[in-house]
Amino acid sequence: MGKYNFKEDIDKLKKKDKLYLKELQIFFDKVNNIKDEELKSQVLYQMHRCEERIILMCTELLSKEL
Repeated sequence: MGKYNFKEDIDKLKKKDKLYLKELQIFFDKVNNIKDEELKSQVLYQMHRCEERIILMCTELLSKEL
């Protein structure tokens, strides 16, 4: 049996979760209003890093429980 891929499952869940999508859209709407392109890029990058960290933490937690 192969290693469980939490990232694939969480990506599927995020695409189906209406509240997540709504909150993400609100975030992007706010970022879209940032006039400074460098700041906008930094905010998007930081959000991406946070998301990746959460996925990593969840993957580690699940691997301990399996």
